[in-house]
Amino acid sequence: MGKVSDSILRFIQIHMLMCLPPSLPNRDDQGHAKSVRVAGVKRQRISSQCNKHSWRNSSHFLEDLQGHTGQRSKRFVTETVHEKLTASGADEEVIESWMQDLMAVYGKPDAKANEKPNESPRYDVSTLVFLSHHEIEQLHTFAAALSEHLIGRYDGPLQALLQDLDGLRAEREHHVAGKKSKKDKTQAHARYTKYIVERLVQALLSLDNLSVDISLFGRMMAGTPTYNVEAACQVSHAFTVHASETEDDYFSAVDDLNAGLEHSGSGHLGRTEFGSGIYYVYVCVDRELLLRNLQGDEELTRRALRSLLNAMATVTPTGKQNSFATRALASWIMVEKGSSTPFSLSSAYLDPVKGPNMLEKAITRVESLSEDFAAVYDNPQTARQTINVAARQGSFHELLSFIAEPPKGA
Repeated sequence: MGKVSDSILRFIQIHMLMCLPPSLPNRDDQGHAKSVRVAGVKRQRISSQCNKHSWRNSSHFLEDLQGHTGQRSKRFVTETVHEKLTASGADEEVIESWMQDLMAVYGKPDAKANEKPNESPRYDVSTLVFLSHHEIEQLHTFAAALSEHLIGRYDGPLQALLQDLDGLRAEREHHVAGKKSKKDKTQAHARYTKYIVERLVQALLSLDNLSVDISLFGRMMAGTPTYNVEAACQVSHAFTVHASETEDDYFSAVDDLNAGLEHSGSGHLGRTEFGSGIYYVYVCVDRELLLRNLQGDEELTRRALRSLLNAMATVTPTGKQNSFATRALASWIMVEKGSSTPFSLSSAYLDPVKGPNMLEKAITRVESLSEDFAAVYDNPQTARQTINVAARQGSFHELLSFIAEPPKGA
């Protein structure tokens, strides 16, 4: 472990090598394995989005951080609000009007949501919305209150809000009715809808009680940028440290009830790409920003860091998991904590690793490059700890404690 000064260690960097067996963890829109050329050499690649999705949907987040994780969907209004309002028996035109106002809180309507005939109307938005656990609870509470309010049975803590919204909606209807031209009616409707949506936004969106996954990976709310959250965690695309070409798996499935009397061929034919390799991935966490996003909750910040490292080291993407059993643990991890400018060690693999003992060579290269940077930049404000499975060095349990321990003076 390097020397550590008394200054607050702002950045936490995680460098990791993970060996994946023959697999297809991440595909493009054509079903092909994702790849990248590094220094002119083709490598296999796993996108940062793919890894983040796998990590935040793992048990290390959903169970270890229960109550502190959010959800990302286009369907919140349809599945949370519309079902409750429809079940209440309220007037369909009134429900439709409310649904349009609520959709505007989260984005623009999805033009493709109602393309299928003979289906119940959907009120999905066109872009994914990332809501915290707290915001999802607020939406459920509002939907339940509104469903009772529309049939005159609600007398709860949201009564004042609902009455304010009723007043704004009635005012909108009055001003629209008073306009003669279609253009004037549209402008009046848009103007008063803006007031209604602003009131709904204040009630349903919040920067308080942010979930850990939103605090780490951020969110963008195009229609309400006030509620954007800057990501405290930056994740690289993982790539193989060596040259890697994919292969084709031409497979068949046998029809168990085919006795072979008419034909002896298979019941199904198909092909899929696959490959294998040692992947390097780099993650940088701004600990100060993560702490701010979590409203200064130091204990939750430590839990978040432990869960992130746990997921990184033990979770692989679920793509074609049943076909390839892509289960793996990280073979090498180095965690660094410091206040100087963070940087990736991916340049250790500009020249692809070749020959036997690839893992050992990959580890030697990345550790050597880290020492070279430390020597040249002469930065004493970095603490680091490593585990190396191939050499039976280090303890993952101790590494979890190391990444979670608070900075000096905190």
